[in-house]
Amino acid sequence: MTNNDPRASRLINSEATACLVGIALNTLAALVREGDFPAPIRLGPRATFYDRDAVRAWLDYQRDARGTVRRSPGRRSAA
Repeated sequence: MTNNDPRASRLINSEATACLVGIALNTLAALVREGDFPAPIRLGPRATFYDRDAVRAWLDYQRDARGTVRRSPGRRSAA
C-alpha cells in the first residue's frame, strides 16, 4: 500500500478509532477481543488500524439496534 492508495485514507489508528466511537482504548480492546467490533488490520506487531467505513457502519448499527451508542460505564456524575 502506497501513499497514493485510496485504502490508506480509510485506515485509522486505535486512538482515533476509540475517539470516533467515544470509548476508552481498553474498552475498544475488550470489544475486539469479544468479537463485538470490526476486526483490526494489523500492519505489524505494533501497528493496528481500523477501516473507518467499517467503524462508522458499526456505529450506525449500534445506534439503530440500541437507540444509542454503547459506551464504557465510567463514573456516574452526581445529580
